[in-house]
Amino acid sequence: METILEVESSIGRAAESVRFQTRTAEWPSIGRRARTARALSNPKRVNELRLTLLSARRVKNDGMNEGRIAVIDDEPRIRTLLDIELHHAGFLVRSAGDSAAGFELVRDWQPDLVLLDVVMPHFGGLELLPLLRRVTQAPIVLISAKNGATDRALGLRHGAEFYLAKPFEMPELVALVGVALRGASVGKAELAFHDLKMNARERTTERSGVPIQLTPREFDLLATLVRQPRRVFSREELLERIWDERGIGLGVVDTYISLLRRKVDRPFRESLIHNVRGSGYCIRQEEIGTRLPGDASGANVTFRSIRGEI
Repeated sequence: METILEVESSIGRAAESVRFQTRTAEWPSIGRRARTARALSNPKRVNELRLTLLSARRVKNDGMNEGRIAVIDDEPRIRTLLDIELHHAGFLVRSAGDSAAGFELVRDWQPDLVLLDVVMPHFGGLELLPLLRRVTQAPIVLISAKNGATDRALGLRHGAEFYLAKPFEMPELVALVGVALRGASVGKAELAFHDLKMNARERTTERSGVPIQLTPREFDLLATLVRQPRRVFSREELLERIWDERGIGLGVVDTYISLLRRKVDRPFRESLIHNVRGSGYCIRQEEIGTRLPGDASGANVTFRSIRGEI
């Protein structure tokens, strides 16, 4: 079993690999508990602290930014460090160690932002970028040790919104993530799917040019679905995102979905709000005809099939 000293050494090596300056003072409470655990020679407590340091927990803290960050990097220590620091900053993080796994993560999880390493074996970040653009419109931040103007321009031309050169300080990365997410939020003031249009600033909704009157909760629920079309949201996730109040049961989600269907779907020929049995709800067009190969509207798009097109 690893001791706290070994864990701290491992974290230190991860930080050094991207030349971050990680100080024990940044985690004062963990440092004090680590010293106590060593003094008491408590293996169980040492392991608990190890799990804390490695961010094995997936707990939503008060004040969480609620941004969903996908990290695609082939270096395990880099992924671990980014996981720790971004969780510490209040983001939800999932990671993948290669391009194929990264593509599937982005396709299925639909993150709010992607951190993508440029240099990976077999299939690099610049090659993966256009494939990701087939399944997500989330901001993509390229991370690379190459810092030349040509490298930056190449990354931006491939579809990335930001380019961050190594070495960098973690506060710089966290600030960049925040800026990218705020910019994406502003850019999504005008929401649209098929013939449905919403304006997040003016809180207006229309379909086929016909205004639809929604309550604040109905608007927030519909906007959540429209921002990530075709993604299936569980009832639990919708309850947490829209209500975030104690003592409210999952039935309220079903009730509000029913109210939305009466206003958004029933007066029109085609239904957009769908129940995926056993999984939750999503917004999508009814599947009519044949889907084009590699079309981002298809949940069954795979890394192998879409890669074969380019």
